[in-house]
Amino acid sequence: RGTLRRGSVLVCGPASGKVRALLNDRGKQIKEAGPSIPVEVWGFDEVPAAGDRFYEVPSLPRAKTIADETMKLRQTEGRQDSRRMRTLEDVFARRGEGDVPELNVIIRADVDGSLDALKGLLGKYGTDEVRLTIRHAGVGPVTDSDVLLADTSNAIIIAFRVTMAGGAKRLADDRGVDIRRYKVIYEVADDMRKALEGLLTPDETKEVRSTLTVRDVFRISKVGPVAGCMVNDGTAIRNHLVRLMRDGVVVREGSKISSLRRFKDDVREVRAGMECGVRIEGFSDVKPGDVIETYEIVKHARKLEMA
Repeated sequence: RGTLRRGSVLVCGPASGKVRALLNDRGKQIKEAGPSIPVEVWGFDEVPAAGDRFYEVPSLPRAKTIADETMKLRQTEGRQDSRRMRTLEDVFARRGEGDVPELNVIIRADVDGSLDALKGLLGKYGTDEVRLTIRHAGVGPVTDSDVLLADTSNAIIIAFRVTMAGGAKRLADDRGVDIRRYKVIYEVADDMRKALEGLLTPDETKEVRSTLTVRDVFRISKVGPVAGCMVNDGTAIRNHLVRLMRDGVVVREGSKISSLRRFKDDVREVRAGMECGVRIEGFSDVKPGDVIETYEIVKHARKLEMA
């Protein structure tokens, strides 16, 4: 409702300014526009976000005050429930800390069509194990305000076919904010999917590396029992974990090989067909005839599965 005129002072979200020009749908300048008339407005100090309502206020100082308060409110909202994640590398480092890992993003795009496409695409990302949260999205270049919001909400900025205004790049470098520039939507989707997949707890499998048979047990003073073994297959390596079985029953699992010797020498590995002396960390009840499997826990990256 109301009439918008050239010279009016407006506030729209975090943007404010005096109307310097009004252009109608044919690109011609007009002096005023009434309800339901589409116009292009020149004069804002930054590009408002799509969906922001604009209001006419009495003066520029008042408009600037309201815009600043709006920006502070959005920064506060963005800061809530966020953690210190500045780059994708930081996000990966936070994996496994107990909470649901979250990737916070701020989107800046060239036009509303691109912005809507990105919001629609990224809004679908996330599962019960990881989530992607869009803290703010708007049309136009990356501004200082975007960087400050990213700093407070620990977000990554996606700059889609846009530049960086003024000192935004320098401010981002100073604050450690990650700005990622793209020209193709599928590249954004691919990077964000990979980022979320990197937050998933990997699957783990136990892969057997060698099998040994205990032939004898030697009691050595100040050392304890040492199992004299024959490596039946594979290669036993000192940092492997062990599974000890007796008559087909697992007696011990998850301990490390604390000592691996061949004759009187400490060795790193022993291959199939060779004899060796093995000490199992924290376990002394080894008996002739026991079977020892050495294994490693191998982690496998998972793919993001969305409904």
